[in-house]
Amino acid sequence: MNQDIINEIKNQDYSKITKDIEEFLIKNIEKTNAKGVILGLSGGIDSAVLAYICKRNLKEKTLAIIMPDTEITPESETEDAMKIISLTGIEYKLIDIQSIVKEYSMYLEPNSKSKGNLRARVRTNILYYYANAKNLLVLGSSDK
Repeated sequence: MNQDIINEIKNQDYSKITKDIEEFLIKNIEKTNAKGVILGLSGGIDSAVLAYICKRNLKEKTLAIIMPDTEITPESETEDAMKIISLTGIEYKLIDIQSIVKEYSMYLEPNSKSKGNLRARVRTNILYYYANAKNLLVLGSSDK
C-alpha cells in the first residue's frame, strides 16, 4: 500500500467521522419518518463498525439481520456476528438463507459464480422486506 494512503488513513479524525455518520443517520430517520434502521450483520469488520455506530445513539432503533447460508458460511462468521450482538445489545434476527437459495436454484441454470451473487441478492431482498414491514431505513456497508 502506498505510504501516502497509509498516512491519510492514520491522520483521519475518526471521532468526527463517527459523529457525522450518527448525525446523518438521525437526520434521515427524522426526515423520512422512519422508525429506525436495519443492517445486514455478517460478523465482518464493515458491518461490525456499522453496528457499533448504531449502538451509540440508535440502539433501540436498530435491527440487525444475520443471514448465513449454513451450506457454505463458516460457523465462525455467525459466531462473530452473535458476539457483536452480545456486545452491542441491538435487536437481531437470525435467518438461514440456505433453503431460500436452494429453492431459487431449482429454477435456474447451474452457475457457481451466479449462485454466489444470488446469495447477496437474497440477503438484500430480506433486508428490504423487513425495512418495508417495519418502516426502517436500510444501512449498507462496503466489504472494502
